[in-house]
Order: sequence, then structure tokens, then C-alpha cells
Amino acid sequence: MILHKLEALSKNSSAGFFADLFYVIANLELSEEEATQFWKDIYEHTLMMCEKMGRNVSFRVALLDHILVNNRVIKNPKIIELNLFDSVVKNSVIDELTGVYNRRYFQLAIKREMKRAKRYERPLCLFLFDVDNFKTFNDNFGHIVGDAVLRIIGVTLKDSFRQEDTICRVGGEEFAIILPEIDMNSALIACKRFAETLKINSKENLNNIITISGGATEFPIHGETSEELYSKADVALYKVKNSGKDNIIAYSEMNKE
Repeated sequence: MILHKLEALSKNSSAGFFADLFYVIANLELSEEEATQFWKDIYEHTLMMCEKMGRNVSFRVALLDHILVNNRVIKNPKIIELNLFDSVVKNSVIDELTGVYNRRYFQLAIKREMKRAKRYERPLCLFLFDVDNFKTFNDNFGHIVGDAVLRIIGVTLKDSFRQEDTICRVGGEEFAIILPEIDMNSALIACKRFAETLKINSKENLNNIITISGGATEFPIHGETSEELYSKADVALYKVKNSGKDNIIAYSEMNKE
């Protein structure tokens, strides 16, 4: 049931999930508080209808009834086939192959987290990495094995980082992790621990050791905007790629011997 799937997904997501979700699927610009309350109202309305009618009521029926009777935030609601709605939700925010968020969601999440970091004057780190020699790996073993590599990366990422962190696949073999309220030293510890765990998991599951090259930046030390943080993390990543790969460095380490 899509109701339960979304509820479960929200519990394993960083703050602002519903604000981003309603913006992506309905183009609604709601604050985090408004979006969360909107979701709670829909959820409770669904349960209420099920109880009163003595049978299961689909999420889309309860959603439409809630909008028409109790809330006019959407003036022209549209009924779509449930499986299509399920697909739209997943494809809007989740990368199907790896199970982590996609680039579209990353663009929303990084802006949201930057606003929070500025408001509360808290640190924020961005970790950007890609898989070493991924094209060669694909050419040698085929895309099926390449997809298996990406799936292992997705599982290892979700096991390695905090619930507060936002994990995204932003390109073919490129990933970005947003780490709110954490300084660079702590972020690098988490990132390097992930890289080592990935080596173990890939050796056990694929009989090949997968390595990554990554760069990390911290707000406000390395930039005041999400674009600056991403750009400098990318520069650090390519410094690693051109210096032997299989490493993660902070942007501030760029000029160190």
C-alpha cells in the first residue's frame, strides 16, 4: 500500500522529505511544517475512512476526499491509476537501481540543508565520490555486473551513514552525500569508513575489490552556496583521480604535499 510505503520512506529520510515530495509530485511549495502536517492529515483521514466504512479505503480515494472536503490546497486534483502514482512517486525521488535518492531530490535537499545550516549557524559537509575504473569494469564484466556494483554501493551507503544524512546518486557512477551538523574531521571518518566497508562487501559479493575517489567540502569554510560546495568537492575528487585514486580528501587538503 502506497500509504505505508511513503510512511516507511519518510522515517528513513532526512527532515524535509514531505516538503520535497509534494513539490516534486504536485508542484506545491510548502514549508517543512506545512507539508508534514498535510501528510499527517491525509494519513489520519485515510485511517478514519477505513474505520467508518468498515473496509480498506485506497490512499488515492482518501487523498481526493480530504482535498475536496477538508483542504483546498490543490484546486484541481486529478485521479490517476494507483500503480502509476506509485511509479511517479518512486521515480520522482528514488534511484531505482541503487535505492538511494536521485539527482532531482539532491538539488532540493542541498538547498534545504544549506538554509538550515545558515539559519542555525551549524556546519554542513558535502561528500562527492565516484567509482574508480567503472567504465573498464563494465567493459570487462558487462553491465549486469556493473549494475550489481552500484546496488552494493547503495546498500553499503545506507548502512554506513546516519539517518540525518541524505544519500543520492547524482550521475552514472557518481554519488553525493549531504552530512548536516557535522564538521570535516568527523565527516571524513564516516566517509573513509564507508570506503573500507565497500571494499569488504564488494570482495565478498563480487570477488572484486571496488574502490572510490572522493572529495569533501564544509560550509561555511569552503563556500556559502551549494554550488560552491559541490564545485570544490568535485575539484577535490578529481585531484584524487589524478593522484592514484582510492582516496578521499577535503578541499582544504588540495595544496598539501
